[in-house]
Amino acid sequence: MERAEAAPALEAFPEFEVRRERGLWSDAFRRLIRNRLAMVALIVLAAVFILAVLGNTTEVVQRYRPSAQDYDVINQGPSWDHFFGTDSLGRDSWARVLEGLLISLQVGLGVQAVVLVIGMLVGGTAALAGRMLDNIMMRITDLAYAFPDLLAIILLRSVFADRLPKSRLVHFLGQVSDTELKKLLKNAIAFVFPSLIEGFGLPGLEAMSVGCPVIAARASCLPEIYGAAAIYFDPYNPSELANKINTLLNDSNLRREYIKRGIEQTKKYSWRKMAVQTWKIYQKILP
Repeated sequence: MERAEAAPALEAFPEFEVRRERGLWSDAFRRLIRNRLAMVALIVLAAVFILAVLGNTTEVVQRYRPSAQDYDVINQGPSWDHFFGTDSLGRDSWARVLEGLLISLQVGLGVQAVVLVIGMLVGGTAALAGRMLDNIMMRITDLAYAFPDLLAIILLRSVFADRLPKSRLVHFLGQVSDTELKKLLKNAIAFVFPSLIEGFGLPGLEAMSVGCPVIAARASCLPEIYGAAAIYFDPYNPSELANKINTLLNDSNLRREYIKRGIEQTKKYSWRKMAVQTWKIYQKILP
């Protein structure tokens, strides 16, 4: 009897409609399609993703290899042959933008995946194990943030050297011969020396001697040995290092200036001079 009376009661109040419960995903999708700005952002993101994939897999879109150098077209402006022009080494800027686009997407998606997994593990463990473990994990997190990024990368590299995937940006050459080293330094844009402690800093002088500008850490004896012939940065500040590298990449006059300074600086040092001065010290000390 009560069920039979329920239907007329609902008809008497048409403003109270019986709605089916929507799931979480269906509700989120409904909100998305109603938000015009979000839909525009989604379309732009999809276009960027497609362009990044096609730009690195099809020659029609990419046109040139990102690392290919052509010294006949250095620092050219935008044209039909080079949509975004070329850089100081004659590399096609359009191809390099596409490569950077794909790498940025890979890094962004990879970081989000790692953060999601770590966040779920840490949050779930802290929720289940109680307050004490939560405090311990927070202290471990504080220690991780206090650890220098550059040193952490070096340590991870030394531990997982054989397990790391190959990268188009980073190449681990291992030990090379003197001839190969000289060739690498001659063709390098710069020699970056982020060392915290050095006895003398010979690697930087080797680079200067063959015309390779040096970007060195403002630490240990390096400023004393290199003088004004190197560009210095705070070894604990990755952003400053990135800015110094970017400045040298985009300023050919600055690069030529530091090449000249480096060659002049190396003239102050020689094995013969060191041997003669060392021998004089021995003569004074020994009877």
